[in-house]
Amino acid sequence: NALGKPVITATQMLESMIKSPVPTRAEVSDVANAIIDGTDAIMLSEETTLGDFPVESVKMMTRIALRVEKDVYTTEHIAQYENLHDITDIVSRAAVVACHDIKAKFIVALTESGHTARMVARYRPAENVIALTSNESSAKKLALTFGCYPVLITKFTTINQIMAIVRKTSLKYKIGAKNDKVVIAAGMPFGIAKQTNMVLIETL
Repeated sequence: NALGKPVITATQMLESMIKSPVPTRAEVSDVANAIIDGTDAIMLSEETTLGDFPVESVKMMTRIALRVEKDVYTTEHIAQYENLHDITDIVSRAAVVACHDIKAKFIVALTESGHTARMVARYRPAENVIALTSNESSAKKLALTFGCYPVLITKFTTINQIMAIVRKTSLKYKIGAKNDKVVIAAGMPFGIAKQTNMVLIETL
C-alpha cells in the first residue's frame, strides 16, 4: 500500500464454503480485516472451482466487501502517510482530504502511467477515483486498484477539455449530477507521466 501497488489477498478465504452454504465467523473476520488492512482485491479459489456452493461463495464475499468498504475511509489512512516528500504523494493526499472535507462526489485522477490514481487510491477515499488516461495499458492495470474506475480517453490540452470529459463520464456512469463538486488531481503540462503537481476543485 505504501508504494501504491495493487495487493491481492487470496487462497482459502472462505474455505468452509467448499462444503457449507455459510462461512465461519473467523473467515468473515479474515475477509473483513484484509479489506481494512488495505488489500485491493480478494480472491476465491477452491470455493468456486471445486466447491458445492460457488455462487453463494461469490455472493458472500461481495456482501462482506460492500459492508466493510462503507467504513474503510478513516483519518488513519491519511495519518500514516504524513511525512511526504514526493510531489505526487502530497498532491494525492491533498485531493483526498479536500474531497472528504467539501463532500465532493468523486475524485478525478489524470494519469498516463497510472501512478497518480494509485497514489490517490492508497488513502482509501470513500468516494470513487475516476482515472482518466490515454494509455490503454494503464487503464487495464488500474482495473485492479481499489476504488478506481479507469476511463480511456483521447489526449487533452486544456482544463475545458478535461471538464467536458469529466461531465460526459459522470453522466455515462451515473456517478454525478449538475452542481456536484469534484476534485481533480492533475499535472501541468498535461500528458507527461509522473508530473502531478496540482489539485483543482470544479463543479459539474
